[in-house]
Amino acid sequence: MFEQQGGFTLLFATLTASLLMTISFAVFRLTLKEAQLTTAVKDSQGAFYAADVGIECALYWDFQTVRSAFDPTLTAPHIIECIGVPHTITGNGGPDQKYPLFKFETTDYCIELSVEKKAGPPRLTILQSRGFSTCDVTHPRRIERAIDVSYTN
Repeated sequence: MFEQQGGFTLLFATLTASLLMTISFAVFRLTLKEAQLTTAVKDSQGAFYAADVGIECALYWDFQTVRSAFDPTLTAPHIIECIGVPHTITGNGGPDQKYPLFKFETTDYCIELSVEKKAGPPRLTILQSRGFSTCDVTHPRRIERAIDVSYTN
């Protein structure tokens, strides 16, 4: 009365489901990698712009004031401000000056800026600004971008 079935339909359904699941998993992994890459690009761009903010701030205080805020002959403490964060700096009265590292934190990015003046003539100024995608130094995907500028005046 019943004919013997070979189970072909069950085998075909299992193979089709396995193939579709494998394709779905591959698409999911690709989507996840693309999302991680997009985040890394955004964080890298933000870190670069943060480093640029540090350079622009140093250039402002070196050129836009009547007397450079980084003039080593200024031995009295004076305050500079970058992105709303005040810093007290003091020259040493000597021909060379390396100022302590300035650190700025925003809600999203961190900036470290160093300023060095070397005796001349011409007088050499070295600015180094590092932007970070996060202020958390233990973050596994922390991105750092740096801009170094040197000029004579």
